[in-house]
Amino acid sequence: MEGYHHTLSATYFYQNGNPGACGTVHSDSDFVVALDTYSYQNGANCGRKVKLVNKTNGKSTIATVADECPTCNSDYSVDCSLGTFLAMSELAVGIFDRSSVCRAALSRGWNVSSISSSGNPFRTPKGHLPAWVSEVSWHKASALQPETYRAILRDRTAIVHTVGLLFETIQYKEALRHGDLVALSRILFSGSHNNPLRKGREGSYETVNRDTALMVCETFLEEVANDQSHIPRAFIYLSAEDMGRPFVPRRYIETKREAEARIHQLCEGTTVRDVFIRPSFIYHPHIRPLSSPIAALASLSATLHKNAPSIIPTPSRILRSLSPKSSSPRPEEIPHALQGLSQTLELEPIHLDHVGEAICKAIEGRDIHGAVPIDMVRKLACSP
Repeated sequence: MEGYHHTLSATYFYQNGNPGACGTVHSDSDFVVALDTYSYQNGANCGRKVKLVNKTNGKSTIATVADECPTCNSDYSVDCSLGTFLAMSELAVGIFDRSSVCRAALSRGWNVSSISSSGNPFRTPKGHLPAWVSEVSWHKASALQPETYRAILRDRTAIVHTVGLLFETIQYKEALRHGDLVALSRILFSGSHNNPLRKGREGSYETVNRDTALMVCETFLEEVANDQSHIPRAFIYLSAEDMGRPFVPRRYIETKREAEARIHQLCEGTTVRDVFIRPSFIYHPHIRPLSSPIAALASLSATLHKNAPSIIPTPSRILRSLSPKSSSPRPEEIPHALQGLSQTLELEPIHLDHVGEAICKAIEGRDIHGAVPIDMVRKLACSP
């Protein structure tokens, strides 16, 4: 609004065909915003134009006030339509290395395209371009902006979605990349990863782990809906086993399971097979140097727990016994954090290349669908 300058907290919301508090129905692509109750001023600001600037990347846009946001948690907050939000952001954050899937697919003679926010080819930690890189088509796109990648999906028989976020902070990626154990320990134990992001904000679990996958899946289904060839297709979502809690926030695994449930609903009754790969801790000595010592400890823990006689109260068994039991457990229900910690102590880590191989085996195995737990991931990776 002209003459006013404030630092805002921005989120996004879906319109769902409902009129805003200002009385008009808008689509998700319209550039509109909802203001917090204080700034809304009982509707006095309806129809006014606001200029929004993302201080992180410098992107800006102009939107129209169309609604009130009574749930915004502070004065000078703004809830954006998806169109407004995307005009200021670029969402495509990957924690899983693309190289393993690309190399496994190329070894089978497949036509491979890789989509990322940068569009840059894979490079080794030392900056080298492996020879296989020239065999892949590299594309720049943003997961929540279908127009940037729709045409690429059109002739694909399988989509592998590996966008994900372990912590709602970018520091952990730098810690893993540079082998900074002190920084990683600080993130795990100090609580600095508990960023109080509201649902829908760029970089939140909801946006990165769930919404990006749903948008890509919906776009893929739209593109193949009228295909008369009836070629079997697959949508592979890189999910995870429930482990790491309470150090890894509960919302991480919740958004993974929410994505799985919704993807299954979307694919049901179509020619697209949904597959959810659930690896344990993923390590690689060169791409993720710090992951190797962590994997060694995890492997030792898993071996000790596996070989311990049943009469010995191992830490994992103690944690399970202390975990509250649900009266009516549902498949999608997230168990108590003690169960997650117990599973962390029991599960063997898995090599990055094995995950890539398992993903390609899942694409080939037309009888594979739904959740693929870690034991099956290992079998797929090691099967001839």
